Parts: sequence; C-alpha cells; structure tokens
Amino acid sequence: METEIIIPELTLKDQKIMVQIQGQYGPFKPEKDLKEAILDLSLRFKTLLLRPATSSSSIDQLLNILQALPSHVEYWVDAYPRDMGDIMDLFMSGASRVIVRTGQLRSTSQLKDLLDFSSEIVIWVGGELGGQPIAAADIITKASSMGLNTFILEEGSMPLKYLSDPDMHLYLSLKTHIPGSSGDWKGVVVPLEAVIGNE
Repeated sequence: METEIIIPELTLKDQKIMVQIQGQYGPFKPEKDLKEAILDLSLRFKTLLLRPATSSSSIDQLLNILQALPSHVEYWVDAYPRDMGDIMDLFMSGASRVIVRTGQLRSTSQLKDLLDFSSEIVIWVGGELGGQPIAAADIITKASSMGLNTFILEEGSMPLKYLSDPDMHLYLSLKTHIPGSSGDWKGVVVPLEAVIGNE
C-alpha cells in the first residue's frame, strides 16, 4: 500500500508522539521535540491523524500543540470535542478536519448541526449513537442524506454498498503498523477502496 494514502494515527502525550515498540509504549524519536518528529513524518505522509492520549486530556493542550506545528501538513484531529466551541477552536488552531465519534452524539439531529457548522467534519462510525446500538450502514445512510460524506469505520465494519458513490469518502481504521516504521503503531487510517483492492 502506498504511503501517500496512509494516514497514521498518532497519540500525543507530554509533547511527544507515543508508539508501541515490543509491547511497551514510548515516545517516537525521543531525542526530537514534537515539531521535529512531525516534520520527519511529513516527509512520508501528507496527512496525520492526531489524538490526545486520553479522551479526558485537556483540549487546550492540543490547541497549543496544533498552533505550533508545521502548517504544510494536513491534520485530522480526533480530540473528543465536547461542543461546537471545541470544534471551532480546533479548526482555528490548525486542524484541517475534525473527527466526531458517533458515540459522542446524543441523536442523529446533531449530524445536521455538524454539517451546518463545517463540511470538514469526519464522522468516526462506532457501534452506537445516543447511547443506543446502531449499525454502521444506518449511520452512514442518515449522515449522508444530510450531506456529510467522510467517514472512518472500525475494522470489521465495512458497508460496501457505499463504495460506488463517488461523493462518499470511506476510510478504515486498521490496528497495524506503518510500513517502514520501527514501532508497532496503534493504527492507521486508509481509504476503504485501497483495502478492498488489496484483498
């Protein structure tokens, strides 16, 4: 799989990118600061997915990190935003796209609110919405009918009927390593059609 279509999922903690190497978490390139490590990765990847180490981490810390990072990289940010204010702050600080997980939403009506706010929202499709179980295909159908068109699916969840829609952008989160990296990364996001094409 070509690295230009791979989006590495990077976990940030204490101004470092954390990776799992031989079963232990540690910083990626510990001798370098976060900006230098991001610059190294940007030589291989045009898009990086950033997330705090925990969902309870301060969003303010992530905002400060985003503002200091190189602007030539596209950042998809998975920061568990609490409200539209958090989403706006993430965009203003340098996020190219903000990820909202379906488990954070109280109802499908919030999907329309997200689109009204920005077309650069990415929906991470989990198995629930509003505290209730829901199939990935049902979420995608509802969200796409409202105009949202970019989704990240978890492994094992592949509603293939949407692959033929040219306006739909489906990605798959895989728990695998980045080709050519020294660490066993928490995951990567790849276009679903690339995964299907390689099977």
